[in-house]
Amino acid sequence: MADREIKLCMIGAGRHSSRNIYPCFHYLTDARVVANADLDLEKAKSIAAAFGIPRSYTDYGEMLEKEQPDGVMVCVSKEFHAKAAVDIMERGLHVYTEKPPGESLEAVREVLETKRKTGRICMTGYKKHFAPAYAKAKAIIDGEDFGDPALITLLRTKGPGDADYLLQWGCHATDLMPFMFGPVTTVFTLATAGSTHAYAVSMEFKSGAVGSLCVSDRPGGALEEVTACGGNQMTVRVRNSIIMEAFNGDQPVAAHNPSFTQSGHGHVEQGFVGELQEFVAAISENREPESGIESSAHSMALHDAIERSAESGRPEDVAEL
Repeated sequence: MADREIKLCMIGAGRHSSRNIYPCFHYLTDARVVANADLDLEKAKSIAAAFGIPRSYTDYGEMLEKEQPDGVMVCVSKEFHAKAAVDIMERGLHVYTEKPPGESLEAVREVLETKRKTGRICMTGYKKHFAPAYAKAKAIIDGEDFGDPALITLLRTKGPGDADYLLQWGCHATDLMPFMFGPVTTVFTLATAGSTHAYAVSMEFKSGAVGSLCVSDRPGGALEEVTACGGNQMTVRVRNSIIMEAFNGDQPVAAHNPSFTQSGHGHVEQGFVGELQEFVAAISENREPESGIESSAHSMALHDAIERSAESGRPEDVAEL
């Protein structure tokens, strides 16, 4: 139990936030959302009324000045994430933004520098860190029985083939690889040309492990499969962010396979509730959060290295970025 209730404000009232962020607020403990802001005031008021938020604004600066929250959540277009994070931290407030943390590595560097300068919490909403299946898989990978990380593969198909495909739709994948196995040092990329987006990326990790990342805008439903192998004959698999299986040799040793019979359970299993509760806990405990800007800046550097390698046809050093 926190010593006090954490007061939060929300910026954004669009489709993603209304479907996946606002519904999580009633799950949060030791926190209360006191106001929201959106350029469309009627939209802000409508969603605020639906989720018991007492006040709405069009100017988020006015909202922050009047409400004096402990933390601010931002869920708008990716072009606004970095700018808002810098402004909010410079106002002396803690901030959470949806992924990606910015539209470019340069923008994310500015966010990171501002976080270090102000000492405020800055968290990126990479929900998979908090999805129970991935959290349990990560705990197994970090455990003694797994042994040294050896190999990880990730296949993800999701999203339309727009110009920002890898940043908009593939960023969960580029974040998952270092989350599971630690910092990436070198990448080599092969990518298709034209409107069909497909990337095949070979990776070397700081630990000495290797990995393969494949993402594509294949039409149809989303598919995500991750397999991690350790030095002690341990294998961990996660399917579609929901189902986890772990094996020692051919013997099953752990699993996560939830039932979706309860309303809203999907927001827990996908990690939305966990990421917001982590933001609240980090503020309350005055500590750095999981999925902080330090780690998401590395994920952004990894994204740029992948794109550069695809263009150059050569391996690229992530650490240099």
